[in-house]
Amino acid sequence: EFENVTIDRKYHWAVRLIINNYIDSLFHIEDRTEEEENKLLSLFELLETQGEGTSYAVTLSQLNLAEYYAYKGDKRYKDVLKKLHHIKDRELVRHIVPASTRIKAIYYSRVGNFKKSLILILESLKKSEYYGNTLEETILMESAMDIFKRVTAQFSAVQKRKFFTDTPIFKYLLKVQAVKDTYLGKEHAKNVSILARRLGEILGLEEEELEILEFAGLLHDVGKLYIPWFTLNKITPLDDEDWEIIKIHPVKGAEMLENLGMWREAEAVRNHHERVDGSGYPLGKSELNILDEIVGISDLFDAAVSPSRRYKAHKSKDELIRELLKGEPFKFSAVVLNALGQAVDKGLA
Repeated sequence: EFENVTIDRKYHWAVRLIINNYIDSLFHIEDRTEEEENKLLSLFELLETQGEGTSYAVTLSQLNLAEYYAYKGDKRYKDVLKKLHHIKDRELVRHIVPASTRIKAIYYSRVGNFKKSLILILESLKKSEYYGNTLEETILMESAMDIFKRVTAQFSAVQKRKFFTDTPIFKYLLKVQAVKDTYLGKEHAKNVSILARRLGEILGLEEEELEILEFAGLLHDVGKLYIPWFTLNKITPLDDEDWEIIKIHPVKGAEMLENLGMWREAEAVRNHHERVDGSGYPLGKSELNILDEIVGISDLFDAAVSPSRRYKAHKSKDELIRELLKGEPFKFSAVVLNALGQAVDKGLA
């Protein structure tokens, strides 16, 4: 409706933000219809009528346009980014520098130069960290996942896991995850991964399943990249609204892995907070496979015994085992509880 309304110039920044939000929603449609594509182009044209300037809204609209061209493999993204070179405002530079490098990475992935694309994504992550731009880091992860999807499209599940874990971006992903969730500490993902594999070994699972456990354990909380820092690190008990936000993270983490075609790993990530008595989240499922349960109990165990717990006292390992075995129905199946008990007895947990 803005096309037919004369808006006071002092409100142009608000108009731009509204339009940019609309553009962003269209960007996230995987296969846009011709009508949606035309709408996207008309929105970019509309932004051009809203005046010049160096506000955040203007900068965001330019970055969106550059990203649009990059996704198309269109070199015009360079011309758009050049318009931002003169900006000196530090708050805007915090967005422009890492975003510009990310957009270059998108372009090179679209024209088939995956090696350069991966190098640029890592460079962009480092720039985001330098400027303390956690919002851009989250957007970067989405771009990185899209690039990985294109690079590994023809890979087997085993090849995907190896390729993913061998790249510097994987280590950086874990680092960002740990920095954002200071509540459990930087070793939590690693601990869950190690324990999950050990429980799988105790239960005699095949090597393929052990690798899935190891990988899903490392990335079980990757969806927390989408959760606000102040919610993750709240020092008082979470209220109902906080919990509704927290419950998003298994779904978002699973979606990231599904986007890579890593379906079994994604399932374990999605279900690691579900319990066999139906008391878990996000769906309250009670029918779980063994991999889901193993990742879930490994996560619960490491979190419960962690000294970094803030608003709950951490438990001893024996105390936690007794608590898990108390009451009916159990939150985990007897076979998984027994495996954890064996791991504790043998000093493997």
